[in-house]
Amino acid sequence: MTEDHMPREFISKNGAISIVHDEGQGPLVVLVSGLGGTAAFWQPVRQALARRYRVISFDQPGCGDAPVWGGVPSVSGLAQMLAEILDGAVPAIMIGHSTGGAIVQDYLSQALGPLPDAAVLSGTWAQPCPYMKALFALRLRSLKTDYSGDVAQYRAMTRLLGAAPADILSDDFAALPPQVDHDFARTQALRMQALLAFQGGALPDLPLLILGAADDRIIPAYHQQALAAANPRAHLAVLPEGGHFFPQSRSDWFIRALDDGLAASRQKSKQ
Repeated sequence: MTEDHMPREFISKNGAISIVHDEGQGPLVVLVSGLGGTAAFWQPVRQALARRYRVISFDQPGCGDAPVWGGVPSVSGLAQMLAEILDGAVPAIMIGHSTGGAIVQDYLSQALGPLPDAAVLSGTWAQPCPYMKALFALRLRSLKTDYSGDVAQYRAMTRLLGAAPADILSDDFAALPPQVDHDFARTQALRMQALLAFQGGALPDLPLLILGAADDRIIPAYHQQALAAANPRAHLAVLPEGGHFFPQSRSDWFIRALDDGLAASRQKSKQ
């Protein structure tokens, strides 16, 4: 793929549309983003990896530049969409962050397509805990049942919760003018309901790297520790600080952790 490759529209079998970014050359790496659902989430990681890999990322239906979809999303449906996008291609590495990690888990546990040579589960979980359920219930309530909630405040809440506390340098999160966006609110609300319904299954025996941040206030690090405990050959790396969005806020660490952690997990898989 060339650097000037333009994003392309992909229509899934269920009619949902995603926008696929495909750049770089080499072994295939697939990046799956979380609740926000955008390829742009991965920008610093994508740029670094595209120097030595072919990298696929995508805007999920209703997110980023992908048009709103009238259906009801589910983690299993998004995992099936991922399989359709890959169309039989075998990834060298499949990486999912947060809800993207749930999507990758579902793809792997159901063997929806060729298994990757290695997988990375970042800032994700296998089953939602009471804290997650309470947090996302509050976020859902902020959008209101008729989707007329203030999405500016919802976005501010997301940034505040997702940042590393040490990175928060202002208190202007409450100063944004109100904004109503029914399509955005509906998409986010349905996606939150989908992630809360996710129950992870048994994962195949392949090199597995699990990443987290100790100060993650959206998906606490004990979820990544539980995933590692359930998969003894996995390699776990927890960043002391970086918040939930550590692939963005600590992208240099993320890239180093990929290289070092995948080497360690491959060694474990041989034992």
